[in-house]
Amino acid sequence: RGAAGRPRPDQLKVSVGYLAGHIGEGEIGYGGTNAEARAQLAAEIVHTLTTAKCRCVPGIRGQAIRASGSVPDLLAEGCGKPESLELARYADMAAGSLSELRSQLFRALDTDIIARTRFEELDAQIDELRAMLFSLAQSVRERNKARETDHVIKQKSKRRSHTSEN
Repeated sequence: RGAAGRPRPDQLKVSVGYLAGHIGEGEIGYGGTNAEARAQLAAEIVHTLTTAKCRCVPGIRGQAIRASGSVPDLLAEGCGKPESLELARYADMAAGSLSELRSQLFRALDTDIIARTRFEELDAQIDELRAMLFSLAQSVRERNKARETDHVIKQKSKRRSHTSEN
């Protein structure tokens, strides 16, 4: 009610607001591989959890928004850390946020906010994202282990050459 808009632009960007006596702002950004699908998942979940039925379960919508929004935030924070293993740790935490989101979807299913078929669709997408995050974490850990192994080999080689020189 009371919203105004303009014609759809060639590239989409959304800003939504409503007057409810509170001031606040939030943003979720998605980039990289499969970004559009991940953004669509978040939008679908938020849309699903903004129905009138949702109001009968206090906090479910806000918690789902926070859980889905923390996934890209955690990955961005992990990318900004100086140690490469930190990215793996933050990817694990992002996967945990998806588990939290799944929990909110179970609550929505249990209270008839969403139908089982819709729940299963969204749950399958969460599984796919979790698999991507676990794969990222594993790849980072393997790369880090390979670097450590190379470093140990170089150190042993240096010691051998130093020992043979004496």
